[in-house]
Amino acid sequence: MSHLPSRLLSVLASAFVACACLITPASGQLMQIDEVKANYISGFLQYVNWTADQAADGIVIGVVGSKEIERRLAAGAIKQPGRSDVVQIVTIDPGDDLSAIDVLYVAKGHKSSWSRLMKTCREHDILTIGEEEGFLSAGGCIEFVTRRNTIRFMIHIENAREHGVDFRSKLLDVALEIR
Repeated sequence: MSHLPSRLLSVLASAFVACACLITPASGQLMQIDEVKANYISGFLQYVNWTADQAADGIVIGVVGSKEIERRLAAGAIKQPGRSDVVQIVTIDPGDDLSAIDVLYVAKGHKSSWSRLMKTCREHDILTIGEEEGFLSAGGCIEFVTRRNTIRFMIHIENAREHGVDFRSKLLDVALEIR
């Protein structure tokens, strides 16, 4: 892993440090888990390429079902090399128009909306990230999983291509599983 860029290592180290602190009350655990996921989402942006042109005014991340993830993403100053420094975080309800977003994070509890969301995301080249088991099988690009009290992620390459997204090899190197 020493060949990974220091930025990715920094993001992943932050995520792992936060996971190591999970010996707190349940509410503290959830907040730290959300922080880890927000750090991962921020880090993913460094290693994703969209096949279509990105908006020149920055990346828009839509969040379905998690005010805490939304808050933590908004609190982090996410800067994209070679892109605008502006990253906008917006609340998305399952029936909303998704055409203006680049990334969609879907929290647990929205399985019934997956089919519609995936169809729309494929049409608009939107990277999809979910935290519920089966997200990749439903057409998602990245799925968070917990293994031995550590948040990790799996990637579905073919789904990502259908969403107009390609991952750099450095991100694939650190994924728990690639399908």
